[in-house]
Amino acid sequence: MTDQESEKLNQALPVDPRELEIVFAEFGATVHAAQCLEYALGLLMALLTKYEDAKFKGGPDESLSAALSSQTLGELFRTVRKQEFFTSAQRKTVHKAIKQRNQLVHSYLVDKAEYFLGARSRAKLVKDIRKRRTNLREANAIIDGMIDHYLKEHGTSIEELHDFWEPLVRSDEELPDHFID
Repeated sequence: MTDQESEKLNQALPVDPRELEIVFAEFGATVHAAQCLEYALGLLMALLTKYEDAKFKGGPDESLSAALSSQTLGELFRTVRKQEFFTSAQRKTVHKAIKQRNQLVHSYLVDKAEYFLGARSRAKLVKDIRKRRTNLREANAIIDGMIDHYLKEHGTSIEELHDFWEPLVRSDEELPDHFID
């Protein structure tokens, strides 16, 4: 799309695109939190499969889909319960976060499209997105605690893994110029 075509499209929109930046920034941060939770659950599933003989249907992507997430979480919590106590509230927090993750990834922006039109409705949308991010982070903290339990039991920790990987990850300074604005 050329700059001229983009400008024409922006003029046809009922909202100045700059007013939408906060919504998309918050949405991006929340999707990132959802992705972190998904990866943490995948790691926990791998640990449970290796150390506790847990059985999950499909890989982490399939297991966390809307269709299988209840079964996956049920197996996950049944297996973890053998080793570690967790509360009903923690279980509900993780279950709710998985539902929110699935909605965010698959339908949230489409379902909330009308909220983009007015300033007050955009503010409500941003508030809702931030609340979801808080829920996802709470669930992630619960899952991280479970992961840390298994890693410590088997001789390592999240911190050790982080220290191992950090030097291997390229910093922004090393990225080619075309990756940087």
